[in-house]
Amino acid sequence: MSNTNYDGRTLDLCILGALPYSAQTTAEVDSTLDIARGGQICAGVVKLMQKVMILLLTYSQRYDPFWGTDVPEALLSGNLNKAATRLGQTLPTAMSEVVASLKAQEYLEMPLDERIDRLEQVDEMTVDYLTGSISIKIRVTTLLGAQIELVVPIRKLV
Repeated sequence: MSNTNYDGRTLDLCILGALPYSAQTTAEVDSTLDIARGGQICAGVVKLMQKVMILLLTYSQRYDPFWGTDVPEALLSGNLNKAATRLGQTLPTAMSEVVASLKAQEYLEMPLDERIDRLEQVDEMTVDYLTGSISIKIRVTTLLGAQIELVVPIRKLV
């Protein structure tokens, strides 16, 4: 859902909790859905990060080449070790696909802090055997140069 502010910039509802709103800031945050923040809006690099997360963690769609990746399939590929291995193999390609998809959806009037320059993995992926989760840390950089880093804990189901 989008709304438009006085500058003509579209604003989205914020689904990621505890994200900073100032551009030109590099921050590390945990992805959380926070009911207390429900209804808040976001723009800029935070809005872009939400798009990245949705595309990265959604299945590829057969009839829409600009939607989703193979990351969910990799995570469901067996036990925690096998899923981590497949994710490590899949993630670089998936991140390239996300960047290509977002660039294909850009238009000239789109603000530079909502246009992706690059997406990269930061640090090594970690596997927590006690919680059965895999964590990846990714950094989004906009064409304006704003950056945001997000730690994505993915709980392994099955």
